Amino acid sequence: MHADDPSMKPLHAAYRAMLAGCPPPEAVPAIERSAVLYLEPKKAEDGVENPIPPEAFSSCRSCMMWTGEAGLSCTIHGPRETLEVRADDSCNLYVPGSSHTDVGGKETEAVAVTDSGFHRGLVQCCRCVSYDGPPDGRGQCRLLRKLTERMPEDFAMPDDVASFGCCNLWRGKPENTEKTGVAVVVAR
Repeated sequence: MHADDPSMKPLHAAYRAMLAGCPPPEAVPAIERSAVLYLEPKKAEDGVENPIPPEAFSSCRSCMMWTGEAGLSCTIHGPRETLEVRADDSCNLYVPGSSHTDVGGKETEAVAVTDSGFHRGLVQCCRCVSYDGPPDGRGQCRLLRKLTERMPEDFAMPDDVASFGCCNLWRGKPENTEKTGVAVVVAR
């Protein structure tokens, strides 16, 4: 066989990928929705004790790193003097759970707000420009759908989302920006 033979093309591509330190394209699985950290509220019928109310989901008030109304700080963003963290603020490092009111004064500036994607306001699917659906219920994410349709070999992301869910691809709707300050990233 000659090197220019069309049947050799896949072998050449695999060889170039191997030389570049990459696995051959057919060996790489498609990126799934978990890569964008999609989360949605759990309900009592899901077997969850004390579920987070959907409208509070993905906000600091329902994050286990928030120090509560008295502290108005975050265990990883530093003390209140560095950054006042309000109940309806959000960031990409959200961890659902009860706030830790006992750690006020022991916060550390482990993560800069620019690295965590800190926002003044709620970051939920129903407040995102890519969301198609009712304000309270389930809908579709146009961005997840577009990624999967245009590059199915690279993305395998279901577009069904909860209106109060959240992910790290969120982009604020203009009408939410004015009212809640959602699209404002706080920089130090």
